[in-house]
Amino acid sequence: MKNYVVLFFLLLSTAIFSQTTSKDMGKITKAKLAEVSLLDDLVPDHPTDFKSVSIELVARINGKVVMASSESITFSDAFKDILKTADVGSKFLMDVNFDAQLNGAKSYKFFTVE
Repeated sequence: MKNYVVLFFLLLSTAIFSQTTSKDMGKITKAKLAEVSLLDDLVPDHPTDFKSVSIELVARINGKVVMASSESITFSDAFKDILKTADVGSKFLMDVNFDAQLNGAKSYKFFTVE
């Protein structure tokens, strides 16, 4: 229950305090998630002229909500492990905050399939 409360406030604060644009990225296979190591692997059309980036990931593993963050477009091993083990049939959300020159955050939604 605590994870749901944290997730709710994380998503609510993102919606209220930032200029977030949301994009539904559709279905992504477990095989594709196993190969992901960069933001480019999931979101090939992201802006490239930024100075800083912050990425937050919310996913479900074994029915539990887990979160991770990254300060680079190159994902850490912990970040990649979450992507690899995300529950099939669940959605995961990724908020990408580029520096202020690019008007804030972009939110991406994926649906994990076999």
